[in-house]
Amino acid sequence: MYRLALIFILIVIFGNINGQMPQCYSSILPSQVIVSVNPYVKLDTKDIWPLDGNGTYLQKISAKAKGKKFNFYVSLTISPYMLEAVAFNDFNGWLYTLRLTPENLVWEESKQIPSIMQPENIIADFLLVHIPMMKLQTALHGARALEKGNEKRKARIVNFDKVIRKIQYKEPIGTMWGHVIITNPRKYRLDIQTAVQ
Repeated sequence: MYRLALIFILIVIFGNINGQMPQCYSSILPSQVIVSVNPYVKLDTKDIWPLDGNGTYLQKISAKAKGKKFNFYVSLTISPYMLEAVAFNDFNGWLYTLRLTPENLVWEESKQIPSIMQPENIIADFLLVHIPMMKLQTALHGARALEKGNEKRKARIVNFDKVIRKIQYKEPIGTMWGHVIITNPRKYRLDIQTAVQ
């Protein structure tokens, strides 16, 4: 874990020295986040607060999208009224920073960010995994969420006419999960390993 934290610090420093000027925007948090290509499948952001948990985590993410594979890390900080994610990898350094609160969304991205990494996808995937099932059923519109499993291993499926997310998770770490696999059949697959920082 110490090695990963040191790599993160070096990548952020050298990524900024290499002239990666970020693209940035800040906006009022939209009342809904689109979850799929179907614009009617949405999560009401007003229904997600407060978030469960408090802490900082380091995630190693292996992604596969459009036939390409890439790996990156995310330093994730969660509190009841804030979610912050800072992503980086060994090759490009800093990739993005996302900060979500009940009032607004701040998004900064480097020019090297893969096109699949969009704030809407990141927020939707985090919420579909992280928020409890009862809260998810209240916040999710235009689709159904089903969950089965136990305290050690679970699976969630979100669908309307067909599956739009398949989520498998195991190894609980408080309110987080040590290993999560998210499959978006039309776009990407994420294999996420999480550790407490």
